[in-house]
Amino acid sequence: MPIMPGVSLCRTVRAEAHVEQPYFMLVTTLSAKEDTLEGFRAGTDDYLVKPVDMDILASRVRVAERAVRALGLKREQAL
Repeated sequence: MPIMPGVSLCRTVRAEAHVEQPYFMLVTTLSAKEDTLEGFRAGTDDYLVKPVDMDILASRVRVAERAVRALGLKREQAL
């Protein structure tokens, strides 16, 4: 990301309690174990290393959609 690395963006958004929290999927060239762990510590929901197989990416997006839908249902039920 040219302005802010994905991990920094994720950490910044996660720190904003008043902001509705988006689902973060970091897609990066950083493949070291420590980079992956840093991403998860920053609050990412998923972490993929480039090059990404398009079938794997599509599957991960479907999982993300299910997670976001489930969270939306929980919020509706809480109201």
